[in-house]
Amino acid sequence: MSSIDIQERTFCRICEAACPLVADVTADRVRLRPDAEDPAGHGYACAKGTRFGALLRHPERLTTPQVGRGTQRRDATWDEALRVIRDQVRPQIRQYGAHSVGIYFGNPAAFNSFAAPAMLALQKSLGSRNMYSAGSQDCNNKFTGAWIVYGSPVVHPLPDVERCDHLILFGSNPLLSQSSFVHLDGGATALDRLVDRGGTITIVDPVATDSVRRWGGHVPIRPGRDAWLLLSLLERLRDREPDPALPHAGLAQLLDLAGRWPAERTAELTGVAVATVDELAEKIASGRCALHMSVGVNQGGFGTLSYVCLQALMLLGGGLDAAGGNLFHPLAVQMAKRLPGGGYGDRHQRSRIGGYPGVMGTLPGGILADEILTPGSERIRTLICVAGDPLSTMADAGRLQDAFERLDLLVTVDIFASRTTELSDVVLPATTWLERFDVATTASTFQLGDTVRASGAVVAPAADARNDARILADLSIAIGRPLFGNRLLAQLYGSVPEQLARSAAGRAVGRRLAAGLRRLRLPAPAPGTWRGGARRGLTFWNDVVAAEAQRFEEASQQIATHAADELVLLGRRRRLGHNSWLHGADRERTHEDVAWIAPETAERLALEAAGSVQLRRGSQAIRCRYEVHEGVPPDTIVVPHGMRGANINALIPAGADAIEPFSGMHRMNGWTVQIVGDGAASRVSSGH
Repeated sequence: MSSIDIQERTFCRICEAACPLVADVTADRVRLRPDAEDPAGHGYACAKGTRFGALLRHPERLTTPQVGRGTQRRDATWDEALRVIRDQVRPQIRQYGAHSVGIYFGNPAAFNSFAAPAMLALQKSLGSRNMYSAGSQDCNNKFTGAWIVYGSPVVHPLPDVERCDHLILFGSNPLLSQSSFVHLDGGATALDRLVDRGGTITIVDPVATDSVRRWGGHVPIRPGRDAWLLLSLLERLRDREPDPALPHAGLAQLLDLAGRWPAERTAELTGVAVATVDELAEKIASGRCALHMSVGVNQGGFGTLSYVCLQALMLLGGGLDAAGGNLFHPLAVQMAKRLPGGGYGDRHQRSRIGGYPGVMGTLPGGILADEILTPGSERIRTLICVAGDPLSTMADAGRLQDAFERLDLLVTVDIFASRTTELSDVVLPATTWLERFDVATTASTFQLGDTVRASGAVVAPAADARNDARILADLSIAIGRPLFGNRLLAQLYGSVPEQLARSAAGRAVGRRLAAGLRRLRLPAPAPGTWRGGARRGLTFWNDVVAAEAQRFEEASQQIATHAADELVLLGRRRRLGHNSWLHGADRERTHEDVAWIAPETAERLALEAAGSVQLRRGSQAIRCRYEVHEGVPPDTIVVPHGMRGANINALIPAGADAIEPFSGMHRMNGWTVQIVGDGAASRVSSGH
């Protein structure tokens, strides 16, 4: 084994948890391990982060600009690649306007402290409404729910795990994914500490997940029925008086809706017994119960209504803004005061197709194909994809591919080859988070502690790879719309992260700067933060909630006649796979690329204990491996996200029927497909 040349303190930038790491750097590899000395890390990091070092020199890594499609693809210089973009986009904007250019960015861009502001600056300087992100497949309902209740999409109460007596999780598997919209100090060890001191954890999920096996407390629920359960819990608490120090409006209307859905009515729909609902309501009413909702609920079709209901449960239970309940981050509250609305629902950003409002500056990904294919002077002709692979992560992938093939220009900025780069005219190689200076700005309002996450570049950028911020700055100049409206400012902004990473001297400066930032302390969430700083009441009912309630009631009638013998398609997280560029962690292993079915389902369909099945919807079909797995609900197949060669999103439709009208959140579940294997066939309906 090579001797360690240097050790660097760094942090993971795969998700908002921003787990602290130590990088052991040798001549031929970077080994990552949890930072045992970090006070917020408790020596914990998930396997996704610790495996990332293996990706630096992977053969699928992009390190040189490329131009041309298909057999015409060739390596190019940066000047050549930018010239291709300039020569296509400038005349296009002159002829068709700025809206003919669209931008898509994936989650990694949000965790890049220089690239995230550059992305916003590019949208502003370009002047196009056509900005899209992974948020509409992931979390836009939470932004919308927060805007409704707190007046800002950036305010999200965090579970006070260190002091609560009870923790109830909806649609979350934190042992594998750290959950979402929260950073727990020490990750999974925070939940271990909760159990060790006598607290309880309840996990509402259709599947007995890894988290259930570790902490117990499983409440099985029928897929996609979380909103019904949440309303039943509200019904049980509707006679409680909220804290008068938390003024509110619209709660009575929301409770009127809840009153129509008592546990006695929803038990058959949700599969959650009346007695279990009563037990959960009693825990919530204790005032020492923390609540958290994650992606498993977001994608179920009523994520916005569910998130609003969750906030009302916090209020009625007495845990909102209180020790042992859910706390507000001071920075988020201050941001909400200074930027009311936070960019939500900008009336100037309405989509050409469907008239959807912007959410955090982005439009629903579910209409992207229509915005490209539907004739009109403002249809998208050029698309710039940054840190994302929409052909793998978005619904109706077949139609989206057809749309991409009809673009005049497709530009991709990424670290790996992907389905999207295969169709691109220009591919621009970006640096990984081990090759850049960063501060965890996005993660700061999701953490319960007071530490600052900062890191210098651990290693020099690979070959011709550049920081995303530099790429976006150069790209903005190439199309004649420089960041900040000024060519010199754009060049300066793009050069800073490059200077902090490209040379040994620059990296040394970055390390010293990061070390200084880590000594700082942020204000931490504490009881009373909202009451002391928000200066506004809570809102639980407006036109958006009323419309969502009507849509919910209509869907409830359809559920009542739903065929009882259908199967259900569920997604699941994996221990190693995360995002389209990290499935399998080292992009080679396939042992996690397997779907699960319950033993009784396999028996009913005459399937073997393991094999392969075909999933079909209309003319689209995929084949995937499966195995019998305990803990899966009957008549269900659980398919991992992002299996290579088996993209389940190809079976999920796009269009208005699949999109929440106000959040733009895509309903990734709830679609009828057919499963065929070993001569067996049955109708399959997807859910949660």
